[in-house]
Amino acid sequence: MKQKNLKYLLTFFSFSIILLACEKKTKFLKPETSEIPKDIFEFNGNNLKNDDTLVKNDSIFNEVPEIKIEKPTQKKLTLKVKPGETLSFILSKKGIAQSEIIKLANMKSEGINFNSIQIGQKYELIIDEISNKLISYVHYFSNNNVYNVNFNPLKVEKINSVNSNSNDKISKIGNESDNLITKSFLLGKISFSSNKKFIKLEKKFHTKSEMFLEKQTADAFKRMYFAAKEDGINLIIVSGARNYYAQKSIWERKFKKNEEAGMSPIDNAYKILLYSSMPSTSRHHWGTDIDINNLEPEYFESGMGEIEYEWLVTNASKFGFCQVYSDFSKNDRSSGYQEEAWHWTYTPQSKRFLDEYNKIISYQDINGFIGSDLAEKLGMIENYVNGISSDCRLD
Repeated sequence: MKQKNLKYLLTFFSFSIILLACEKKTKFLKPETSEIPKDIFEFNGNNLKNDDTLVKNDSIFNEVPEIKIEKPTQKKLTLKVKPGETLSFILSKKGIAQSEIIKLANMKSEGINFNSIQIGQKYELIIDEISNKLISYVHYFSNNNVYNVNFNPLKVEKINSVNSNSNDKISKIGNESDNLITKSFLLGKISFSSNKKFIKLEKKFHTKSEMFLEKQTADAFKRMYFAAKEDGINLIIVSGARNYYAQKSIWERKFKKNEEAGMSPIDNAYKILLYSSMPSTSRHHWGTDIDINNLEPEYFESGMGEIEYEWLVTNASKFGFCQVYSDFSKNDRSSGYQEEAWHWTYTPQSKRFLDEYNKIISYQDINGFIGSDLAEKLGMIENYVNGISSDCRLD
């Protein structure tokens, strides 16, 4: 019995020692705290900017520079004008509207003529690589005449030096500056009220509700008007500047009337051309030509009309005016309209405009109205535009 109790005692003692050892080992392995720090998963409100941007305080973020990848978006093509190429051919291929090309072609200044570019002249096309659209066009008329053209809106600038840098001085060319003679001006396709060459004439000098003249012409007529007054002569303008659209209305009204009467197109035109111009060929487009006092030939053959005409013949040249369509019997012209005693031109300006007309206007420019296809057959430029008195021509 004692032996059995001793056996139990030893077993209990051994088991107690094992439990004690396990407890010590467990305490050694137990962590210092069982709580997880809250700031591991929670942002501190002080570290947030604009409620949605985390501010990085680590210095490594401040040391990495922002990298920008620059990709070229423009390319320049340097070319030369080839045989058969025109301004329209070059620019229309790059998507430039025909209306813009026409405006550019009409721009004229000393040393340049976009409507008459020459074979071999250098030009550059600046193109947007992404859209493939033309940004600008540079044309080298000569080393001293290099022009940069931008579109939408149209703007032409002269680059004064071919070899200059980005500080190049640029001079602008206005669409209708005082010294610029454009195709649209010569053809009458303009608005007088918005064109700097023209001035609205005071009512006492004319018979219309409104009348415009070229500025120098208006000043000259006023001087002649007051000089005539001193001699007991009354001068008044019955027709002044007429643009293409007004002339078109006159022409087509007469053309349709003659057509209804059974006249052939060519005979129709010849009849109108006795006293009326085709649109785009009238000197009235320029504002330098005026019809004075009456539009009937008989008026100037007797009475006060004859006296007024004689005064003009004697004195008009003193103020710069010349009778454009003289009597054919004077043998100073062989073609053109019938004699018009009432039609006088201010030669200091009209001589210059006629010279430019002959340089830059062609039969292709005379269009847009009934019978325009007859212009070349009738010789409108040679026989009518230039069918004027020798006294009114360039010296």
